[in-house]
Amino acid sequence: MRKSMKKKRWVERMEKFNFGYDFFERLFKILFFIVLIILVIWLVKYQGNSVDLEKTFAELIPKFIVFEQAAPTTVESKPTTKTIDYLGIYQFGQLVFTTDKPYEISGNTIAFDKLLLKGRPDYEKNFVYADAEIKITAINEYIGLLVSGGSVEGPVLRGVQCQIVRK
Repeated sequence: MRKSMKKKRWVERMEKFNFGYDFFERLFKILFFIVLIILVIWLVKYQGNSVDLEKTFAELIPKFIVFEQAAPTTVESKPTTKTIDYLGIYQFGQLVFTTDKPYEISGNTIAFDKLLLKGRPDYEKNFVYADAEIKITAINEYIGLLVSGGSVEGPVLRGVQCQIVRK
């Protein structure tokens, strides 16, 4: 009999707690809603001259609702200037090597002193360096981990000879 009384007291305390929690939750929601209404009234009354509600809603609605749009009219486009990357060697649009400095392309060959491996290149395929298509013809050294001057780099290719396939 005593066990059932303790359980009953525990249940009563839990019910009181739940009632209090629900009461404060509802009170908070009502107060929040009242403050929100007061804020909107204040915005419309005192900030109504500086806020263009029609324009605001006209700009917000298309962001959330997709409308079918007419075909775009022709607009003059500005010529784009393409930046050339002289520190990266790419293959299939992915960076596979970085160079230690910019190199000039002279003649039909280019020699890189040091290339830092950044991806998984396919040495049988061509690469792109400074908008020129190149093919690696010779690699003097392949170093797994290069420690020099207090810095650690790896893997590194040294003395890389390349042939220019297309400029």
